[in-house]
Amino acid sequence: MLSPRSRPLARPRALRCFRVWPSVWLGVWLSAASAGCTPGPDAPPPPPPAVSPVESVPQQSTVMARGLSAPVDVVRDEFGVPHIYAQSFADAAFAQGYFMAQDRLLMMDLGRRQATGTLAELLGEVSPALIDSDINMRVHHLAATAQKTLAELRASSDGQDQALVTAVDQFAAGVNTYIAEAQADSRRFPASLTIVYDIKTARPWQPEDSIALALLQAFSLSFDADSEITFSAVEEAAALKFDGAADPVRAARKGLGADLQLLAPVDPTYTLPEAGGQPVRHARAAVRASAAELRLLRAARRSVAGLGDDHVLRPAIGSNNWVVGAGLSATGHPLLANDTHLLLSNPPVFYLQHLKVSTAARTDSVMGVQFAGLPGVVLGMNEHLAWGSTVNQIDVTDVYREAVVPCPTGGGPCVLWKGGKVPLQPRKEVIGVGRFGKLSEEREVTLYDVPHHGPIVPRLTADHQPEPLGTSELSIRYTGYEPVQLLRAVWGVNLARNLDEAVVALERDFLVGRQNWVFIDDRGHFGWTQATRVPRRSPGFAPWKVLPGDGSAEWLSDLDRKYVPHATDPAQGFLVTANNDPIGVTANNDPFFGQPLIDGAPRYLGADYDTGTRAGRITKRILAKKSAGQKLTLDDMAAIQADQVTEYGELLAPTLLLAGEALLKELAQPGSVPELTPLLAAASPEVKALVPTAVAWVRGWSFATPAAMPEESPSAAQIADSQATVVFAMWLGQLDKLALGDEL
Repeated sequence: MLSPRSRPLARPRALRCFRVWPSVWLGVWLSAASAGCTPGPDAPPPPPPAVSPVESVPQQSTVMARGLSAPVDVVRDEFGVPHIYAQSFADAAFAQGYFMAQDRLLMMDLGRRQATGTLAELLGEVSPALIDSDINMRVHHLAATAQKTLAELRASSDGQDQALVTAVDQFAAGVNTYIAEAQADSRRFPASLTIVYDIKTARPWQPEDSIALALLQAFSLSFDADSEITFSAVEEAAALKFDGAADPVRAARKGLGADLQLLAPVDPTYTLPEAGGQPVRHARAAVRASAAELRLLRAARRSVAGLGDDHVLRPAIGSNNWVVGAGLSATGHPLLANDTHLLLSNPPVFYLQHLKVSTAARTDSVMGVQFAGLPGVVLGMNEHLAWGSTVNQIDVTDVYREAVVPCPTGGGPCVLWKGGKVPLQPRKEVIGVGRFGKLSEEREVTLYDVPHHGPIVPRLTADHQPEPLGTSELSIRYTGYEPVQLLRAVWGVNLARNLDEAVVALERDFLVGRQNWVFIDDRGHFGWTQATRVPRRSPGFAPWKVLPGDGSAEWLSDLDRKYVPHATDPAQGFLVTANNDPIGVTANNDPFFGQPLIDGAPRYLGADYDTGTRAGRITKRILAKKSAGQKLTLDDMAAIQADQVTEYGELLAPTLLLAGEALLKELAQPGSVPELTPLLAAASPEVKALVPTAVAWVRGWSFATPAAMPEESPSAAQIADSQATVVFAMWLGQLDKLALGDEL
């Protein structure tokens, strides 16, 4: 929860202070065992008497660093968070790179290796599966796109762009200063990591490594080829199995593929419900199904499974944020809450820091989190605004079914497109295999790109080679295959003085990564933008399934920004996003064919939305306060964030209780519920004794799901709720398998 006025940035309670000095040589830490700091023999003269809170903190260590323009003070607070005080953005970026590497170098190195497809160089001898992982990542050429992006930025004559280039370069220099120190004295690197990582073989950090990591994060939050292939595979498998089946039992399941792909939300709560609108029904192409095509889908899917963000396949992954305007806030100022729902990993996904840059022209102070390996702050606050984000599920990926034929002049394989034959572009990739970065072999693989769509999805053999091209292949088109200035977008938000400036920065440059950005500022405004490039699709084919590659389902110009959901200070007084449908495009279970036409194409945003229960729960909590005439406090925001009531429990517990009541009836009078008679006859006495207790737990359930840990001294009600939660969770986990297992 953040409020720019009620929670101003404050000086940290310091535990450790470091000073980074400019120098023409690289030094090492001059460590101190106590709170005081003992300078080493080569340390520069001590600074003048302290004149600021930062300088009054006892200095513990000094780093001599090449390339700084002035001293930089770094204070670690009681949580180990670095607070960096510099006189230029370049110097702040250097210090950020140095301390981020000190805390997260292994994570940073693994991240850039994942992005560039070089993990097998590190542990390919130990885990050959990393060879396949590298090949599958090379398909998406993030390293090449990063190089193009950096070159585009370097070529800019804009002063802000050049300042950003300098900062990215200095960030890399800071990382490399730490790498050099760690390689010179291995005691600086945790000894426990040496069994999987050799710091001596770490290659220097390059500016394009940071850009590749930014592209990887965007890819991880927006690429969804897995679900598109899966949707088509499910539909085609069901059609082959049941449509037109001679067996009446199978024939009765005709259309099951569509039944398994419900797109309408469980809770139809939208961020900003759309008013009115005249849906137009569009022609829908018939399902294409054959055993050979189904085999292709299933084989190709293995190369994209687990990449990106496919919410329909992994619904437990998600994030929440919401903003409350000044009119609903007890502070009289807007409030913002953000919960990215990340796994409790060690180290965490995000890296927390504070950067303050004081120049003659202005002072900028920004605090928040960033992905390890990137400069700046991606989520957080400065002295004028605060911001957060969730994934918005806009569809920016399409999969095409390509017909592969020999080129007419014998120049290799072609694909059929718009009545002609277009040559595929071969791409050689060399995969290094080794341990700790020391290569034992190199494997050359050939990948192919469809010029007008994108890369062909390889099907890898047991020998870690792509299978030869067949007559039918899948290709992928994704907005992130083109250069995009994500770091410039974040830079613009970090420097923004109000909501409007932040939105302009994002809508200019955050064109991939599909985020719901929410803001509040110290002028009392709050807002939301999705700030993502949205390709318009040709009518006729559902974009969330595999499309024909013959030219009949191409991308058109991008959707005009005015049609991409956004809002500033809406009359409802708040905004909630939780990976949900933003305006109701899935309300009729048809986010494409039932949408209005814009310049001849359906207004299509996406299909892979959350079920809406999280957005619904948050909205209900806010509306309850609003209906009672009460204003929300920071404690209220925290309580909503920690809410543990399950809407699934409320919706499905009545069905579970019906089953429970039937079990009780059969227990009391065997044979009274014939379909349960064999089940209970085979049950043990312990299971039969537990049934009345379990039914009573569910019957008395408040739908809260407390952890009820013993050290928290839980109440009897919390324990009862926790017991009911266990029963419900076990039942829900088996329901789909038992109800649909034979069909699936």
